[in-house]
Amino acid sequence: MAALYSFYITSAVILLMFAYAGYEETMRFFSYLNLQIRYFPLRLKIEFVKFKLRKELDRDVKRLMKGRK
Repeated sequence: MAALYSFYITSAVILLMFAYAGYEETMRFFSYLNLQIRYFPLRLKIEFVKFKLRKELDRDVKRLMKGRK
């Protein structure tokens, strides 16, 4: 029963989007959502690489400062 309600709500939202913004703008919105979903894993990878590089840089800076004393 809940699946049927979610289908009706989703259909109503999409129909209201078409009624308010028109076909072209609704399609642009869905294209934007598609790009954001596809870009999300790449952003995660970038954050992990930044974390790894920051950790390595901190380790190297500590090693250099220890060698200066």
